[in-house]
Amino acid sequence: MVSHLLDLPMEMLVLIVIQCEVHDSIDGESWTPLSYQSKCDIRNLQLVCTQVRAAAYQSFGKVLGSRRYCLTDNHMEELKAIGANDLLAPWIKTLNNSCVPPYDSCFPLLLRGGTEY
Repeated sequence: MVSHLLDLPMEMLVLIVIQCEVHDSIDGESWTPLSYQSKCDIRNLQLVCTQVRAAAYQSFGKVLGSRRYCLTDNHMEELKAIGANDLLAPWIKTLNNSCVPPYDSCFPLLLRGGTEY
């Protein structure tokens, strides 16, 4: 069986990927995040082939925009790499920055009853 998916124009491939964007519904919220399954689907679509990966940049930008970034060296390197990617950077509209230290560094304080980080 021959697949004609790659014979479609890029605009059609983009629309197919956008159909994978399913948002969690939260009562009273004007903005709702992508569902966990939707994020997985979009990430997996990027692995299909180079044409589908190119079609998925817009949706993948939403996946990265919904991820929480901490002020750590690793996350700062990731953000630099995202910003340097000319194909992906235009689709990043939001970034979630967390000032809470990584879980493993604040967990002992919470166990001792501390609230300061």
